[in-house]
Amino acid sequence: MTRADPLNDTAGQPSSNPDATISAELSKRIVSHSGCEKRVANDTAAAISEVIRMFVIEARARASIEAECDLEGGVDDENENNAASNMVSIRADHITKVAAEMLMDFS
Repeated sequence: MTRADPLNDTAGQPSSNPDATISAELSKRIVSHSGCEKRVANDTAAAISEVIRMFVIEARARASIEAECDLEGGVDDENENNAASNMVSIRADHITKVAAEMLMDFS
């Protein structure tokens, strides 16, 4: 039995829908893994899900800007093939570049 991934659409493809949601159950599991022993109310889990969703959307937007800058600067050979189709691949190093700023903005 395969479990549905709350961050992905069907067939395991990442969601491109900015209105995609993160399940309240996933939010509760994240909170429980952080060491919190208390129960999380459904409304609280929904609020946590919304904050996580906004964080992911913002991280994706900022990382895509980093990827575009690499492409324009000639740093990214991998994306040069996609330049004609206006598609840019976001890699882990693009996310790493924006991670510290994201944590400061969301703290």
